[in-house]
Amino acid sequence: MGERIVYFDPVAGAAGDMITAALIDAGGDLAAVQAAIASLGIAGLRVRTAPVMKGALGALKYIVEVDATAQPEHMGPDELLALAARAEASAWARERAAAIIERVAAGEAAVHRVARDAVHFHELGGLDTIADALGAMVALDALGAARCHTGPLPMTGGTWGMTHGLMPLPAPATLAIIAQGRLAVVAAPPAIPRGKELVTPTGAAILAEIAHPHLPQMTLERIGYGAGTRDLPIPNVLRVWVGATG
Repeated sequence: MGERIVYFDPVAGAAGDMITAALIDAGGDLAAVQAAIASLGIAGLRVRTAPVMKGALGALKYIVEVDATAQPEHMGPDELLALAARAEASAWARERAAAIIERVAAGEAAVHRVARDAVHFHELGGLDTIADALGAMVALDALGAARCHTGPLPMTGGTWGMTHGLMPLPAPATLAIIAQGRLAVVAAPPAIPRGKELVTPTGAAILAEIAHPHLPQMTLERIGYGAGTRDLPIPNVLRVWVGATG
């Protein structure tokens, strides 16, 4: 067999927890992810997975648990980068997690017309962001993929309530990250109503950092299903296809 390939199939969108869960479900090392998160040294921050059903499909849910006393009200990008730098993970996973955080910060800064250092991760939850970015990279590293690809991201319209009030969908920061990463987009399936956030800034940043567009020719080995939080008219999952060239 040739190069190991991971293909992200965003059936109902992409969020950091969906990507991490799908990678673990496809064979990524959950124990390595939990060890990396524990190595951040934040008491009250834990991650785990649980099997769930999304419609008729079985999937894995990646759950980030943060005690109320552990979650700062605001976290800036430099604070998250410092956490990523001290994680017990490969240099590749730490560097990619840091780059994902920088992509989210750049998207937020562009939308709000502020300096990068003025960005706060209040909307996303700073500890959720590092748990998703680092967790996804550690799980992907465990799969030994040489190349990653992604299908087009489903876009819906309407508005979504955020810290800054009602905002248009796709969320402005998400759209900025998608544009910067040159990711392909497509209209969401007609069954999904307007007003549902399908792609989050962290999900977009992960795919922008690691994935090339389009589905390459590959021999499939296994599939992983990562569950989203909400229930939708279609199964709210992101799939990971693991295979190889040749």
